[in-house]
Formats: sequence, structure tokens, C-alpha cells
Amino acid sequence: MCGRFVQKAKPVELAERFDVHISADTHLTPRYNLAPTQPAAIIRPLNKERVFDACMWGLVPSWAKDPSIGSKLINARAETVWVKPSFRNAIRYRRCLVPANGFYEWKAATAGARTRAPKQPYYFELETQPLFAFAGLWEVWSDREGGELFTFTILTRPANQFMKEYHHRMPVILNPKDEAAWLDTSIYQPMDLDPIIRRAAPQLSARPISRRINSITNDDAACLGPLEPLPEQRQLRL
Repeated sequence: MCGRFVQKAKPVELAERFDVHISADTHLTPRYNLAPTQPAAIIRPLNKERVFDACMWGLVPSWAKDPSIGSKLINARAETVWVKPSFRNAIRYRRCLVPANGFYEWKAATAGARTRAPKQPYYFELETQPLFAFAGLWEVWSDREGGELFTFTILTRPANQFMKEYHHRMPVILNPKDEAAWLDTSIYQPMDLDPIIRRAAPQLSARPISRRINSITNDDAACLGPLEPLPEQRQLRL
């Protein structure tokens, strides 16, 4: 899955990398610990152009009774996205790019360890691309008063050989050459989009980082800091 990620690029970097207009007075707060139900930047098509939006992470289908379902739909499995009621229309007509600098995953302690060690967080980034895009889907939900809520989800796929050491799934990272097709709403058949989703992910690197990331109240560059020593752990009696 993908449950936390980093969006720390400046507006000028996003505009240049993704060929999207961003107003000169746009201010973006760097996010080092972006969590579900929080707002994040996405890029989506509108009238044959790309627009830059802030949307809540956690997709809320248009037919939902209330937005609380969004906290359960932060990811969409690529294997079932075409048939799941929450995603099957969005995958065809409402796809987006989710800019990212990296993402996090937690690795469990080695089986059989004699201490109650907490899971270790790791930071993943691309070796050749400091800024990339997850494959995303977006929706707009309307309340009874006519207010609109824009939301998104991130596609995931089975982990590749590298990621299997850390987790059995991983986010779908788009090849830059596929980003235009992913946003093209005239392309909506599985035969055209599934190859984009299945394409081999770029080479990732991973490093252990500070456990500050475990709390969503910590959202600064220190989250990417070096691994700190664990406090003395209570020994298990066998």
C-alpha cells in the first residue's frame, strides 16, 4: 500500500516537471509526512489542459452518503480497479498525477527476534528522478448544500523484487513517457491503460529513517533524518 508520502517540491519545480501552469503567487508548504485525509497537490486534465489542484487524500465516490468513506479508499488496487464500484468510473474518466518526492513503508522486526522492536520506517525515492508521479484517480463529491469536495486515491500494484523485502505492495509510479496518456481521457480501455500500470517501476532506493515519521504531528525535514538508536527494549522470556 501507500500510506504516507512526501511532497516538498516548489511550485516552479512542479510547473517545469509536469508542464502545468501554477500561479506565481501560489504558496506550497513542503510536506514531509503527508497522511490520509489531508490535502495534497494533484495534476488533472481540464478542457485539454493540465490544472493544479489541492484535493483530500482518500477518494469519496460521487454516490457516497458522506465523505467518511474516503479514509478507507486511500489506495486502489490495480488488479480490481476496473470492477470495484468506487473506482471503475474514475479509472476510465478521472485520472490524475500525484506528484511525489518519495514515500514511506514500515518493515517489521526480524521473525524470532528476542526484543519487542517496533517496525522500522524506510524512505523510498527514485535514484534518477527527484520528482515523480504516482498514478492517481480523482472524484468530486457534493453535499446537500451544493458544496463540492475534491478527493483522490493512489493506485497500488504487487511489489516488485526490490520492494518485496519491505512490503507486498507498492504504489504505481508512472514512467514520465506515460504521464500524458494517463491524463488523456480519450484513452479509457483496459487494454490501453493496463500496460501503463504494469510497466516496470523505475529503480528505487531505500534507507532507514527517524521514527519521528510515526506521528503525523511531525511534518518537517527531520522526518527524513538518520535513524536514531532505539531505547533499551524489554527482553522476552522464552
